[in-house]
Amino acid sequence: MALAGQTQQLIVLNKDLSVAPALEEMVLKNKNLLARIHALWCLDGLNALKLETVRQLMKDGNPRIRIQAL
Repeated sequence: MALAGQTQQLIVLNKDLSVAPALEEMVLKNKNLLARIHALWCLDGLNALKLETVRQLMKDGNPRIRIQAL
């Protein structure tokens, strides 16, 4: 988890918007819960989180994803 947190921090600190499309796909489709959560927070930190994405996440089958979307 430390590695994922460090990666998330580097993406946000570098303001690397080129990864936003990949993060968007990850947050919606990845099977790994922690990967999805880190992708969500990266998008938020980059100010690249779309309202439609949040709406989709609010309907997710996993309650932990719905909590993160809130």
